[in-house]
Amino acid sequence: MKRKIEELSYKEFKAIVPEKTDLVFLPVGTLEAHGGGAPLGTDVIIPFDLACELAERLNGLVAPPVPYGLTHSLYPYPGSLSLSEDTFRKLIKDIILGFKKNGIKRVVILNGHGGNTRALTGVLQEAGREINVISIDWWILVKDVTREVFGEGGGHAGCDEVSMVYATREDLINPELFEPGDEFEYRQGFYAVPFPGSVILYGGEGSPVFDREKAKEYREKVLDYLEQFLRKVFEGWGRV
Repeated sequence: MKRKIEELSYKEFKAIVPEKTDLVFLPVGTLEAHGGGAPLGTDVIIPFDLACELAERLNGLVAPPVPYGLTHSLYPYPGSLSLSEDTFRKLIKDIILGFKKNGIKRVVILNGHGGNTRALTGVLQEAGREINVISIDWWILVKDVTREVFGEGGGHAGCDEVSMVYATREDLINPELFEPGDEFEYRQGFYAVPFPGSVILYGGEGSPVFDREKAKEYREKVLDYLEQFLRKVFEGWGRV
């Protein structure tokens, strides 16, 4: 069965929803700097990849990704873009309710960007009154997997994000463009625009790891974790 909504005719969609599936994955990200070694679209490339794989495993459809989000402290870096929060919230809410109108009963937002989290929570508090919906910050939910594979936590444009892109799009990763000066450790007590580095470390951990085999191992473990987590979520929804 074709999974990407944009590739279906309306007649194919009508035959699939809701008879064969009532589940849609919506990848959401932004365009912003991710050091020299990773692409501007890292935050949408990763959730789109996760959505396509999880849709196969969990029998869902994949909506076209939303590549624009809320970029804050990295906005001044070249190539970074941002929507206003009001625009972003209205966009996501309209998409979710559009799914409901078309017979979808479950929506999984795979969010790739921390700057979107607060706004997405607000949208879900409203849209969740009408449809079952969950938003997942994948890098936070799988932090134990990150420590298992890399022996440390992840970071913005760090070992977790770089590896997830590297596993499937080796052509987009440029280790030779990464410089230690790209890194800066986040600490509580300050806020700067632009942030002094586009590779953001937390607690001194999370430097990029350019290891393709480890990247593929990490991606598979992330997918396994998310699959099992979502199965439990769907079971819980079924009891409501």
